[in-house]
Order: sequence, then C-alpha cells, then structure tokens
Amino acid sequence: MNPNPTLEVVLFKLQPGVEEAAFLQINQSILTDLRAMSGFIRRDLFKDSHGQWMDIVYWSSLAEAQRAAEIFPSLPCAQSLMEMLDGTSLTMLHLEQAGSYV
Repeated sequence: MNPNPTLEVVLFKLQPGVEEAAFLQINQSILTDLRAMSGFIRRDLFKDSHGQWMDIVYWSSLAEAQRAAEIFPSLPCAQSLMEMLDGTSLTMLHLEQAGSYV
C-alpha cells in the first residue's frame, strides 16, 4: 500500500426535505460496494450545524480514487444517495498527502 494516501473530499448539502436518518441509512448501505473497490482504505462522514456535509474517503492512490469516482455514480447503491444531494452545493476534491504531522 502507498504510505501516502489520497483523500477524496466531497462537500455538499442535502436536498430540502431529505431526512438525515434516511441519508445515513443509505450511506451505510454503500459501504459494501466501496469496500470492494480497489484501493479503498476507509471513509468518514462529517456535518456541521448549518447543514454542510463532508464525506472523506481514503484511497491508496490518486489513480484508484479517480477510477472509483468514475465508477461510483453508475452503481445501483449510488443512485438513491445521489438523489438526496443538492447538486448545486457539491464539490469534489482529490488531494494527495503532502505531509503528516503528529
């Protein structure tokens, strides 16, 4: 495994009327498909008090992160998830680790 992982960071808000519990349930259901993707390390989901979410997926390499980003929208599990997101608020970044400080 590459010692310097790539982060996929997705910032977004939910569509008006989407229940948080339903959104979290869908997120749980996509883990099986994510775990099966080459290079997947782990995933963290955060939110703030203003309805802004941040989904962070750790990948072994930039190439694997980019490949997963190409494949993911076509997966059946992703369709319901994507419908819950406000597409106008969506930003996706792929960031390669430049340093690590403990």
